[in-house]
Formats: sequence, structure tokens, C-alpha cells
Amino acid sequence: MSSQDKAASSRPPPNIVHQNAIHAETVKKEMRNQQIRTTFTFNPQKKQEVFADKPNNITPSVFKKNSTDKEVELLKATRKPKEKYPLPLTSSQEYGWDIEDEDLKQRSDVMHKPKESCEITRFMSEYWKHQSQQREQTGNAQNVKK
Repeated sequence: MSSQDKAASSRPPPNIVHQNAIHAETVKKEMRNQQIRTTFTFNPQKKQEVFADKPNNITPSVFKKNSTDKEVELLKATRKPKEKYPLPLTSSQEYGWDIEDEDLKQRSDVMHKPKESCEITRFMSEYWKHQSQQREQTGNAQNVKK
């Protein structure tokens, strides 16, 4: 046996009273720091399920006034982060925060690699076009004979 195994076996069993005290203290800390979130926003990426009202249901005027507030909240949620906030909120937003849309439109020739096809691919493409044209011609010729 190694010295670590001897030390582990000589350790007294855990005291349940102390464990309960630690657990109670942890729960108190959690309850003290817990905050109920009362502000909610809409997720613009998630599809909103909209159901029509019942035909005989009359909506009170109180709800109609709030509908414009909901529309404003939805429009705020769809804006870009730079339009919503004056400064970046997270460190990942800091990267590229000052880049304007014109900078993004300019394409770098270093990273631009247009699709190129090799000689064999071009040959086979022409071959399959030729084959499909022959099938169409033979199909039309057979239909005319019938």
C-alpha cells in the first residue's frame, strides 16, 4: 500500500452533522443571491406561434394599447447589436465592433477562391449533356413512330 492509501483509510468517516451544516450554508447563499427575472424579451430567431382570436371574443381596450409596445419590443429585438447598444457588451462583440458595412463589402483577393473545374470534370459534363440529348432525340423518334 502506498502512503496515500494509508492516509485515506486512516481518515475518519464524514460527519453528517457537518455535511448538513455545509449544505444549509450553501442554500442560504443561493437564496440570498437569487433574483427573480421579471423582464422578458422575444427571441427573433424563434418562430412565434400566432393564433387567431375566437370570433365571438372581444378584446378589452387595455390589451390593444399594449400591442404597440409589443411591436416596438419585437422591432428592437431584430436590430443589430451595434444599433441596440452604444458599446459592446461582451468581449466577443469587441472583435469587429468598429468595422463598418462598407469594409465588409470589400472582398479580399487573398481569401477569394472561385470555383474551378478540372479538364476531366468539364469533359464528363459535356458527355452527360450529350447523352441526355441523345436520349431525348431517341425518345422523340420512338414517340413519333407510335
